[in-house]
Amino acid sequence: DVQSKIQAWSGNVQILFGRTSTNINAQVTLLRTLANLAANPKSGALSIPCANLIDGQLISNKEREDAILEIVHDIIVEPLMQVTGEISPEADVMINALSCFESPIFPDILVPMANWLKDMYCLTPLPHEGVTRLLAHAFTRRASLEAALGLSSSSQDASGEIDLKLPRHVVSVLENYKGKSETMWQKMALPHLEILKVTTTLSTGSTTTKASNSVVKFYESKHLHITLMMACHDSFEAEATTGEAGIGSDKKDIRRKVDVKKLKNHTRCVDVVSAVFNALGGLMAYSHRILDSIADELVEYLLLAITADHVTDPVLLAASLRGLCVLLQHYKVN
Repeated sequence: DVQSKIQAWSGNVQILFGRTSTNINAQVTLLRTLANLAANPKSGALSIPCANLIDGQLISNKEREDAILEIVHDIIVEPLMQVTGEISPEADVMINALSCFESPIFPDILVPMANWLKDMYCLTPLPHEGVTRLLAHAFTRRASLEAALGLSSSSQDASGEIDLKLPRHVVSVLENYKGKSETMWQKMALPHLEILKVTTTLSTGSTTTKASNSVVKFYESKHLHITLMMACHDSFEAEATTGEAGIGSDKKDIRRKVDVKKLKNHTRCVDVVSAVFNALGGLMAYSHRILDSIADELVEYLLLAITADHVTDPVLLAASLRGLCVLLQHYKVN
């Protein structure tokens, strides 16, 4: 079938890379050919495998990193940044190809794209999946986040105010997904939650601290912490908790027991709940009002990964511990 033929072809290309390891010109030609195939809509099912082959070389071939990034920039990134308005079929292919890259240095090439990715993300009520993944990936570099929030020297307007276009759209997107179905939330929310979390964590320097406070204040005004708490609660089967839920309830004496094994759609839901914990941790770190309003409810969920009677996902455990550290630090100081 087609898939087996593509796998065989990919294997042959990898062999060719090995045989031309000392021939720079031959490897550059091969990489440029793969990049053109990855960016071409007529390549069909071959586009993603071509992108994966380039990514494999970027990971394994440290000596050629700069040359590979330059090829990807010239053939895929630069033409993509010329796209304005609705994403065309050609742009869709290039976005999906780029979103496959997993090399730890790949986000460097996304820094010049930060504003473009933000604009494309904010273009529609439910953003393009590939654009969302790329934006979350780009934000692993502080320069990308600063550019998207209008904090870089090249993007800051005359008033010096932070650009809330991105945080505003993140809130809108999460509300849209939450309003559709739990399945949609679990399937689609993760990269948006990662974007949410990172927009609250610009904590180095007075300017970026002010920016983080501005973003968190905006999120607080939209009651996003309540949306996230409800999403966390909805991630459990009904019989997973005992006692009244009552987000924001005054009944302080009601304690709930939660069971991590009752997570709906366990594998996917663990990732989403972990991202929710991280996002809430970012919000609580900058707003004591948010922290105080959800602490009694949230602590039960944060403890679930630690008190579970079976092996728990390490990502969930780490997110739980980070959230508990925020709570403990607050109450230690206060």
